[in-house]
Amino acid sequence: MSTDKKDTSSMEKLVSLCKRRGFIYQSSEIYGGIGGFWDYGPLGAELKRNLRDTWWRAMTREREDVVGLDATIIMHPQIWKASGHVDTFTDPMADCLLTKKRFRADHVDLQSGMVYHFTGATGEEGTKSDVPFAVLTPFGKPRESALKVAKLFYESRGVKTPEPTGGEQGEKVENTRATTPRTVPNSRSRARSTSCSRPTWARPPRRRTWHTCARRPPRRSSPSSATWWTPPA
Repeated sequence: MSTDKKDTSSMEKLVSLCKRRGFIYQSSEIYGGIGGFWDYGPLGAELKRNLRDTWWRAMTREREDVVGLDATIIMHPQIWKASGHVDTFTDPMADCLLTKKRFRADHVDLQSGMVYHFTGATGEEGTKSDVPFAVLTPFGKPRESALKVAKLFYESRGVKTPEPTGGEQGEKVENTRATTPRTVPNSRSRARSTSCSRPTWARPPRRRTWHTCARRPPRRSSPSSATWWTPPA
């Protein structure tokens, strides 16, 4: 028996034991479960609490240079305005005009090929579109393949049996991203609506909290090296 099979068998036995003894259960198990999500049973909840308490005792109570702090996730919007998160912290996003899907720009692979630029399209019953559209095709592909994609795009814009205009000559490009870039707020800094109509933001770094306390908790000895910890999520 190979090592991989032994490891798999051991893991299955361990999971089975944990479920029988009430340590963990798969989340929403009676409805088929959700992969990667688990609920803690009676013994599992006690084990989790013991591990957390042990970590907390080792990191705060048994050290002279660390104290604890448990802060809220939602904070005043002026904090993120002052730190620059609101105005400068963004994740560049890229939109595919054909599929309407959005991707992070750094997750789109660089591509090379021939780009065909279409200036619009005309169709039956007087339908038309003046929206420009560009198609990147791999090297060696004919213009007809780009034309087929352009027709699908203009059909989605309401043009019946479209005939795209332009795109007679392809332009050679290398290492480019064939999507339309846009910039949207970072998911961690995105505004969340609250009961008071004012937008608020979830804090990314936990250490940000103690800088904003009007009255900071007293530090222990060694103030030059004091550090703040918050309990793990």
